[in-house]
Amino acid sequence: MGRLVRMVLLVMGLWYAAGPAVAQSESVPSAQPRPSDAPGVPTPPGTDAPETPRSAGPAASSPRPQLGLEAITGALKEGRFQLQAEHLGVREGAAYAEGGVRAVSGNMTLTADGAVVEPDQVTVHLLGHVVIGSPQMQTTATSIEINIETNHWRSTEAHTEVKPGFFEGGVESPLFVRARTLEGTRGGELVEARGASGTTCDREQPHYDLRSSKITAIPGRKVIFRKPSLYVFGHRLVRFPFNLALSLESKQNKFIPEFGQSEVEGYFAKLAYLYVLNPENSGLLRLNVTQKRGTGLGFDHTLETTQQHGELAVLWEPKEGALSSRLDHRWQISQEMSSELTSNLQRNSGYYGETETLSNNWTLRRATTEANSQLGFQQSVSQSGSSTSRSFTSAFSHQQRQGANTDWSVRSNYRSSRYSSSQAADEELQSSFEYGHRARAYDWRVVADKRHDLDGSSYTGDSSYRYLNRLPQFTFNTDSTRMPNIKPLGRIGTQATVELGRYEQRPDNVTISRAALKLDLGGSERRITGSSRLRTAARYYQAFYDDGSAQYLLGATSQLRQELGNHWNLQTSLNYFRPNGFAPLQLDYWSRQEDMQFQAVRLSPNRSRIDMSGGYDFVGNQWRTLLGQFEYMTSRSSKLEMQTGYDLEAAMWRPLNARWTFVHPREMSLALGAQYQIEDSQLRQITMDLDWLVTPRTRLELQTTYSGYTHALDEMDVRVTRDLHCWIGSVAYSRLTGEFQVNLGLKAFPSEKTNFGSTRGARFESGAGASF
Repeated sequence: MGRLVRMVLLVMGLWYAAGPAVAQSESVPSAQPRPSDAPGVPTPPGTDAPETPRSAGPAASSPRPQLGLEAITGALKEGRFQLQAEHLGVREGAAYAEGGVRAVSGNMTLTADGAVVEPDQVTVHLLGHVVIGSPQMQTTATSIEINIETNHWRSTEAHTEVKPGFFEGGVESPLFVRARTLEGTRGGELVEARGASGTTCDREQPHYDLRSSKITAIPGRKVIFRKPSLYVFGHRLVRFPFNLALSLESKQNKFIPEFGQSEVEGYFAKLAYLYVLNPENSGLLRLNVTQKRGTGLGFDHTLETTQQHGELAVLWEPKEGALSSRLDHRWQISQEMSSELTSNLQRNSGYYGETETLSNNWTLRRATTEANSQLGFQQSVSQSGSSTSRSFTSAFSHQQRQGANTDWSVRSNYRSSRYSSSQAADEELQSSFEYGHRARAYDWRVVADKRHDLDGSSYTGDSSYRYLNRLPQFTFNTDSTRMPNIKPLGRIGTQATVELGRYEQRPDNVTISRAALKLDLGGSERRITGSSRLRTAARYYQAFYDDGSAQYLLGATSQLRQELGNHWNLQTSLNYFRPNGFAPLQLDYWSRQEDMQFQAVRLSPNRSRIDMSGGYDFVGNQWRTLLGQFEYMTSRSSKLEMQTGYDLEAAMWRPLNARWTFVHPREMSLALGAQYQIEDSQLRQITMDLDWLVTPRTRLELQTTYSGYTHALDEMDVRVTRDLHCWIGSVAYSRLTGEFQVNLGLKAFPSEKTNFGSTRGARFESGAGASF
C-alpha cells in the first residue's frame, strides 16, 4: 500500500515541481483575464497581438514590464526550465503561449495546448491536455492553476501512470491514480486529493480500486485516506470505518487479512493496521483471531530518527496467558558513542509449552581514531515448571593505539550462572592486559591474564573446567625479510618466535615458568620441470621449563604437483610432525603425525570433473578412506553430481550420494537428490526442490524429503502462487508444522515476503566436496 501512497505523492509533487518554475517569475505583467473559446484551450491571438520567436531560452528580463515576451519568460533567465511554443505573445495585458507548449525542468517534461498569465501577475494557467512525463512516469490533466506568490496550485481531472522501475523494488506492475482535483499548499508541505482512486489494474473497468473522498498527504512521510472503500469489479467490498494511514517509508502496509491453519493455532485470521503518529513514530496494530488460542492483541512500533532506531513488538493472548515481546533499540548518542539494547520476553508461546524466558542485552560503545571501548551487560532467565535457570554476564574492553607502532588493551569479563535452585551459582571473573610494539627489525608483545573463581568451592563443576593463566607472557617475533642475517639455510626464508612466561594451569595446580623457540622455514613453491612443482616447509619448536623438563618438535611437509596432459592433475603430500620429551603445560601438547595423501583430478572445463583422493596414516598403520567425486554437465542447463567412498580397512562402501540439477533461466529450477546405501542395497533418502513457473501466471514451489526407512514423506512444503492480473494470491502447506496458509494481496503493495520451506535447520544432503 505504501507504493500507492508514494505514487499519489509523486503526482502531487510533480505538479508542484513543474509549477514553481513559472511561479517564481517576478516579471509577469498586469493584465485582464483572457476569455477562452473552448474549455481548457486559450483563444487565438488577435491581429494586434505582437508575435515573438517560437522558442525562448534563458533571457534577460526587465522588472515588471507592461507588455512583452519577458513577462512570460522572465523565469528562464536563471535556467530553471526551458519553454517552447508555436506562438508566444501578449494581448490586453495578458501573456500567453499557444500551440505545442513544451517546458523542460531537470529530467521532467511538461506539455500543454496553451498557457496564460492572468493580469494579477500571480496566477498561471496551463490549459488543454496538460502532460508531465518522464521515462518512468506520466501524468495527464485538463488544467493546472498555480499561484506564484503562495505556491498554492490546483489541477483538475488528473490521471497518472507510474511504472515499476520508478521504485526501489517490490512493485510488480504499473500504478494508476485518478483524482477529480489535486491541491497543494505553500512549500508542498501538504497535498490534498478529492474524488481520488488508485489501482494497479490497467483495465477500463479495473478489477479493484481504492477510493476515498479525500486523501491528505505529507510528501515523503505519510498519506491519510479518509474512510476509504475497497472496490472489486466495480462493487464495494468493504469500507473502512476509520481513516487509513499509510507510511511512505515502511514496508509493512498490510490491510488485507491473512488466513490459514496450524497445529498450534488451529484456523486463524490475522489482521494488521498501520498507524503513523508523526514522522518519527509509526507501527502496526495487530489482531489475531485463532481457533485454539483465542484472540491475540498486539502492536509493532517503530521509532526512526537521525540518531535512533527502535522497534517494540508486543502480542498478548489473554486466553492462554501468553505474552510475546521484543525490544530493539540503537542510539547514536554522539559521533563517538553509541548504544544497543535488545530485550525479549516469551511466556506460554504455544511452541515451547508453559515456559517463560527473559533475555536482556545492553552494549555501550565509544570509538575514536585512537581507541575503542565497550561495556556490555547480558542477562537471561528461563523458567519451566519448578525449575529456574539464571545467568548474568558483564564485559568491559578498551583498546588504545599510541602512534603507528604501539597499542595496548585491557579486558574484564564477569559471569554468574545458576542452572537450578538446588545448585550453587558458578561465578567467575576473567581479566587480561596486553601491550605490544612493532619495531623495524622485530615486534614484541606482553600478555597477562587470570581467571578468578569467585564462588570458591561452592560450585563443584569448577574441578572439571580447564584453563591457563599467563602471569605474564612475553613474545618476540621477527623474520628474514626484517633481519636478513638470520637465514640459517641460505636462501630459505625464516620466521622466528621467542616466548618467555610464567603460567598457572588449573585444575592441575601446575605453576611453572617456560621459555620456547619456534622456527618456521621455507614454504615457497618451486618449479622442478615444466609440468611439476614442489612446495616444502619445515618447523622446529623447542620449549624448556623450570622444573627441568623439556620438549622439542620436528616437523616437515612437502607437496608435489604434477600435470599429466591437458586434463589430469596429480598431487602427493607428505606430513611429518614428531614431538620428543615432556611438556607439563597443555599449551605445548603436540600429537604425532606421519601420513601421506594423494589426489588425482581430471577436469574438462564446462563438461566434467573426476576427483579421487586417499592416503595412508603411518602412525596408525592404516589406509584412509578412498573418496570419489564425479560431476558431469548432462546439458547446458543440467548437471549430475555423484560421491561415494570405500573404507579399505573395513572393506566397506560409504553411502552413494547423487544429485541432479536442472535450471531454466525463466521457467524452472529443479534439484533431485538421493542417498543410497551400497552395503545394504537400500535407498535411504530422496529429496526434491522445485521452483516451476507452470504457466506465465502460476508458480509452484515444492520441497520434499522421502525416507527409505519409514517409506513416507518426512518433510513436505508446497506453495502455489497465482498472478490474478492486479492481485496476487498464494496457498501454502507445511507438513512439518502442520500449517496451512492462504494469502491474498495487491501486486503493487507487497509486504515482506514470507519464508518458504522448513525453518528448523538445513536438511542433510551432502554434495560434491563433502567428506565422510
